[in-house]
Amino acid sequence: MDADLDQVIHQVLSYSAAYGCFGPSPVAWLTVADLADLIRKLTDEPTLRDGRIYEVAGQEGVSLPDLVNQLTERLKVRAEYYELTPGQVVSALCSSVGWDLDTALRVPHHQQWVGSPKQTSGIVERALGRPPRPLDLTRLIAASTANSPGIPVDAHSSR
Repeated sequence: MDADLDQVIHQVLSYSAAYGCFGPSPVAWLTVADLADLIRKLTDEPTLRDGRIYEVAGQEGVSLPDLVNQLTERLKVRAEYYELTPGQVVSALCSSVGWDLDTALRVPHHQQWVGSPKQTSGIVERALGRPPRPLDLTRLIAASTANSPGIPVDAHSSR
């Protein structure tokens, strides 16, 4: 989901780095808006959902290292992506962020699953009659900086 990138944007702006265990594979990022539209469609047309399981993904894959490069270009900052082991992620979340172990253990599993090689999905286009929305880094940056105390919104809004 594109909303998962809020934390990446925060890390880039706050620490000039992004950390995780996503791996180098492209991620077919899906917008929250597309997921909401798809849920509405499935709610309105039960025959599309009854007895089915959908693995929904966006249309275009972008790896997290490439995404960090795109973010740094737009934000006019320098930052690198550092791939960590699952243990390093859990340790950092517990010691630096203060999360409990059960919650922290979910993050590397999620990141590794998201970052594993997957095919892009045509489900959004078939269900909604239009392709998935492209990843909109400008909108994500604006939303992230508006919701993050300590990050000056005007410092990045014109880029």
